Amino acid sequence: MIASSRNWLLVALTAAAFLAAGRGARADAPPAPQADAADSATLLARFESEDRRLAAAHFATARSLYRRGDAEGALRQYQRAARSCPPLAEEAQREAVPLALSLSRPEEAVRYAIKLPSDAPHAHAVIDDPVLLRRLALMAAERREWRHAALLYRALSARFVDATPGSKPSADDQAGRLMLRIEWARAEYLSGDPAAATHAFEAPLAALRRPGGAGDRLGRALGAGLTATWQLIGVCALESGAHADAQYAFERLAEDPSEAPRAKFWLARTAEARGAPLAALDALAGAIDGAAGGLGLSPYELYGQLHRRLGGPQRELAALGRLAQRRPNDPLAQIVWGDALRRSDEADRAIAAYRSVVTPLVDSDPMTRLTQDRPANPLDDAALAEGADRLIETLASGGKAAELFELVARLAERTLSLDEHAAAIEKALAADGRDALRQRLIERLDRVAPPDWSDAQLTAARRLSASLERHDIASSCWQETCERLLPSNADVPADEEPTPEVRLALLPAAEAALEWGFDMLIAEQYEAAQRAFAWGESHRVWGASDSGPLQYQATALAMLGRTEEALVAARRASRQQPEVVEFAARPAWIFQHAGRHDEAIAEYQELVGRFANDRDAATRQTLKDSRLALSALLAQEGDYAAAAEELQRVLDEFPESPGASNDLAYLWSEAPADASRINGEGRGARLASALRLARAAVASRPSSAAYHDTLGWVLFRLGDQQAAIDELRRAVELADAEGDPDGVLHDHLGDALAQGGQDESARRAWRQAIELLEESDPEMAEAVRAKLP
Repeated sequence: MIASSRNWLLVALTAAAFLAAGRGARADAPPAPQADAADSATLLARFESEDRRLAAAHFATARSLYRRGDAEGALRQYQRAARSCPPLAEEAQREAVPLALSLSRPEEAVRYAIKLPSDAPHAHAVIDDPVLLRRLALMAAERREWRHAALLYRALSARFVDATPGSKPSADDQAGRLMLRIEWARAEYLSGDPAAATHAFEAPLAALRRPGGAGDRLGRALGAGLTATWQLIGVCALESGAHADAQYAFERLAEDPSEAPRAKFWLARTAEARGAPLAALDALAGAIDGAAGGLGLSPYELYGQLHRRLGGPQRELAALGRLAQRRPNDPLAQIVWGDALRRSDEADRAIAAYRSVVTPLVDSDPMTRLTQDRPANPLDDAALAEGADRLIETLASGGKAAELFELVARLAERTLSLDEHAAAIEKALAADGRDALRQRLIERLDRVAPPDWSDAQLTAARRLSASLERHDIASSCWQETCERLLPSNADVPADEEPTPEVRLALLPAAEAALEWGFDMLIAEQYEAAQRAFAWGESHRVWGASDSGPLQYQATALAMLGRTEEALVAARRASRQQPEVVEFAARPAWIFQHAGRHDEAIAEYQELVGRFANDRDAATRQTLKDSRLALSALLAQEGDYAAAAEELQRVLDEFPESPGASNDLAYLWSEAPADASRINGEGRGARLASALRLARAAVASRPSSAAYHDTLGWVLFRLGDQQAAIDELRRAVELADAEGDPDGVLHDHLGDALAQGGQDESARRAWRQAIELLEESDPEMAEAVRAKLP
C-alpha cells in the first residue's frame, strides 16, 4: 500500500512538509500471482538474478560517468547498484562514500559508509581508510547520528586502534588511541548500548588505573573533561552490570569536591544494584545533604525506594515523612513526601505537601530577586514545575474544579504562557472517570464572559478550554487577550506605515495573534484560525516582511476550501522569503489538497529543481518529503515510471527512508493491465528488490499497517501464500487496533486468502472491505463486490 501525503497539519506546523500518513489503493482488480508456473523460491531466485544483472549495469555506468567527469551521475549509479544487489552493495558503497564527500554531501557519505541497513544486528562499516573512518565518525557524531558513529568507531578500533603495530607505540601514541576509544564509548552509550560502551572503555579505564605512562598522558589530555569521563565510565558500567568498575569510577568522581554529592548518588545506585540497600542509604545521605545538583528528584526517590525495599510501603512513608520534617525548606523533599501520601491514598495530605512547595514559589515575584540583588535559584523553577504538575493531577483526580482553576490562574500570573504545565493539564483533564470534573469546569468557563476575566484568568481559561475541546471559548479568550495588548497609538491611517516605535509597541499583540491562529490550526478549527489571521491583518500587527502568519493563513484558507485566497497568501510569503523552501513548497501542497493534481505536479517539479543544489539539512528533508508527495501524485495519474524515479531519488540520498522503501516496493510489486514499464523493467518485474525494501520498511516501523500490507502484497505476488496471509492479517489487526480500519487492507487479505484456497475467509474479508469502502470509495467497493460469487 502506498502511503499518501495526507497529514497536512504536521507538515504546515513543523515545516517538514508532506509526511507520509494516509493510504492509497489499487483501482484495478488484482492480477493472478506470478508463481503459477513455478514455486515461490524459484521465482524469487529468478528475480534476484535479474537484480544482479541490473546492479552490474549500474556499476559499469557509474564508472563510465565518472571517467567522463560526471561525478554526480556516477554517485547516483553507485547508490542504485548498492540498493539493487546485496553481493555488490559493499563495493558500490565504498565507491559512493568518497564521491559524496567530493560533492560536499557529508550526510550521504556517512549513510553509505555503513553496510545497509545500518540497524541490522551485523551492520558494519564498509570503509578501510583510517583517516576517512575517523572523519566520518566525527561527522556522524556532530550530527548526533550515534548508531552510525558507533559503527564507524568500532571499525576504526578493530582495524587500526587495537591492531598490533610493527613496533611498540609511544606513550603519546597510546594516549591518542585511548582517546579514540573514549569517543567510541560515548557514541555507543548515546546509541543506546551501554554494554558496548563499557567494552570500549576497557582499555582507557585500565590505563587510567595505572600510574605513569599513557594513563597520565590520557588524564592530562582529557583535562577538565576527566570528571565527565569518570561519570560516563561509571554509568555505562552500572547499566551493563560491571559493578566493580562502576564503584571505582564513581569513587574517582567523588575526589572532585564539586562533584562529591553527585558521586555519592551514583555510589548509592551502585550499592543498590549490588543488593546492599543499607550501604546505598549511607551513600545517599551525602547526596541529599549536598543537594546533588542536576539530579532533581532522583536522590529523594531512590531514598524512598530503598526504604520500601527494606520494609515495604509503610516504612517508605514514615522515612519520607521524617525527611520532609527534617528538611522543611527543601521543596524536593516535600514533593516526594506528597508522592508517597498519594500512593497511600491520603490525597488531602498530599495536596498540603504540594501546596507547601507551590504556594511560596507562585507568590514570589521573580523580579524581587533582581531588585534585592539575590541570585535566581534554578531549584525553585524545577520544584515549581514538579510540584505544580503533581498538584494539578491530585486536584483533578479529586474532582476539585474550583481549586484547579484557581491554581492554573495563579500559575499563569507567574509563568504567563502555562506552556510548561500544558502536558500535565491535558493529561489531568483527559483521564478516564473525570466527566464530572470536566463538566464543572465547562460550566465555570461558560458563566463568565472573557472581558470579565483578569489577564491571568484569561490565560488559564484559554488553556483549560483548549484541553476541554471548547475551542470556541479558547478563541474568544485569545481575541480578548489580543485586544488588550493593542497599544493606544496603534490606530495608524491605512495609507501610512507604522513607525518603528508603533511597530515595537504592536509586538505583544502580534505574537498573541500568531499564537491564537496557530493554536486554532492545531485544533483543526480553521474558521477560528482564519479569524485570528484576519484580526492580525486588520489591525496591522505584523510587518510587511512577516511571512510566518501568511504561511499559516494559507493553510487555514486551504482547509476551508478557499484555494485561490490560500495561493495568494502562500505566494506572498514565498516572494518575501524566496530562500525558505518550506514557503516555496506551500503552493504545491495547496494544489494537491484541492485535487488539482496537474498543477501540484508542476509546482513540486519546479520546487525540487530550484532547490536541488541547496545542501542545508532541513532543506534536504523538505525536498525528500516533497518528492514523496510528488511520487504519490504521479502514481495516481498513472505515470509509474516518473513516480518510481522520484522514490529512487529519495532513496539515493536517504537509503533507509521507510516511506520511500515502502512506496517503491509497492510500485514494483504491482502489475496493472496495461503493463506500464518502469525504468525499462515491467511493473512487477523487480520483486526481489521489492521484497528487500518492504522488509526494511517493516523492520524500521513494525507498527505500520501500511508497511505490513506492502510486504504481504509482495509475498502474494511471489506466490508465498501463507507468509502473505500472515503479513496481510497483521496489517488488518494493526489498523483495527488503532481505530482506523481500512477497506483496502481487507481487500488485499481477501485476495491472498482466495488464492490460498480459503474461500469462506476470503469472502468475509471482502465483505468487510465493502462495508468500509462504501462511503469512502464507492467505485472500489463495487470492484470488490464483483469478486463475490
